[in-house]
Amino acid sequence: MKILHLNFSDTNGGAARAAHRLHIALIENGVKSELLVCEKQRSEKNVIGPKSFFSKFWLQFRVELMTKLFSLGKGPVYRSLAILPSRWVKFINESDVDLVHLHWINGEMLSVKDISRIQKPIVWTLHDMWGFCGAEHVSWDDRWKNGYNINNRPVHESGFDLNRWTWLRKIKYWKKPIQIITPSNWLTKCVKQSKLMQNWPCETIPNTIDTKFWKQVDKNFSRRDLNLPKNAKVLELGFGGAELAGDLQMSGNTLLSADTNGNIILDPNGTGQVQIEADRVVIKTTKTATGVGNTGDVAGSISWDATNLYVCTANYDGSTVIWKKLVLQGI
Repeated sequence: MKILHLNFSDTNGGAARAAHRLHIALIENGVKSELLVCEKQRSEKNVIGPKSFFSKFWLQFRVELMTKLFSLGKGPVYRSLAILPSRWVKFINESDVDLVHLHWINGEMLSVKDISRIQKPIVWTLHDMWGFCGAEHVSWDDRWKNGYNINNRPVHESGFDLNRWTWLRKIKYWKKPIQIITPSNWLTKCVKQSKLMQNWPCETIPNTIDTKFWKQVDKNFSRRDLNLPKNAKVLELGFGGAELAGDLQMSGNTLLSADTNGNIILDPNGTGQVQIEADRVVIKTTKTATGVGNTGDVAGSISWDATNLYVCTANYDGSTVIWKKLVLQGI
C-alpha cells in the first residue's frame, strides 16, 4: 500500500509535526508513504512540495490574499474559507497512491470543492474543529451542532456571515461521507454532535509518538543544562494556541507545596510575566500565546525533563500528544 499525506507544512505547527511523525513511522514499518505540503522545509525525498520560485510565490500569495481580503487572521479565532482551486487535486488523481490521508489542509491548500473532487479513498485526521464548523477553526457557540442559519448568529458578529457561507458550501459539495479520524475523545465527541459530520464514520486514534525519544530521564541532567537548582520545585506553564483572557492566579497549596518560596517557574514560550507571592503564583499576560505545537521537540523534552508539574492553559486541546509526552517523561 502507498499512502499520500497532505498537510500545509511539514514543520510549522502541531498538525505538521503529527503528520510527519506518522509518515516516518509508516516508512519505518515498511509502508510506502509520501507527505505532500505547500510549505516545505525538510530535505527528505519523500516530502513533496512546490519546487519552482513561481510555485512557491503563488502559494504564499494565495494565503496572503485571502487573509488580507477577508481579515481572516484578525480576532480571537483563525478562519479559513478554502475557496481557491488547487493544482494538487490533479496531481493526486493521476498519482499511484492507494490512500489519501488529509491532515491540516487549510491555508488555501485545498478548497472545499477540491476535497470532493479527489478520486482516491480518503481518510481525514482532524486537528481542530474546522472540518465540521464554518470558516472558523474553533467555535464556542452551538452553530456547528444545530446548523448555521440566519437566526443563530452570535450577536457580536456583523457584516457578511463568512462562517455560514463556508458551512453551506461544505453541505453542497461534501455529499459522500469521508472516514474521519481524531486524536482525542473530545474531538470525536464533537464530530458526532456536529450537524455536518454526525453520520460520517469517525474513530479516535491518538497521534503517533516516538517512545524511544520521549522517555523519562534523570532530572538532574536537564536541570544542569538549564542552569536550574537541583532541589527546586519547578512548574512549567504551557500556553496553548489562545490568548489568556486575563491574569492567571494559582494557589501554591494546590500546585506544589504550602509555601511557594524558592520555587522556580519555567515559561519557555515567554508569554507571561511570573510573580511569586507568599501563597500563590501570579502570571501576568504580556502577549498573545503561540501554539504548543510550535515548540521544538528537543527544547520541549529538556524543559519537561526538568519539571515537577506542567500546567496547560489552553481552552481546548485537539491533540493528545502533549499529555502522552508528559506521561512518558514521568511528569
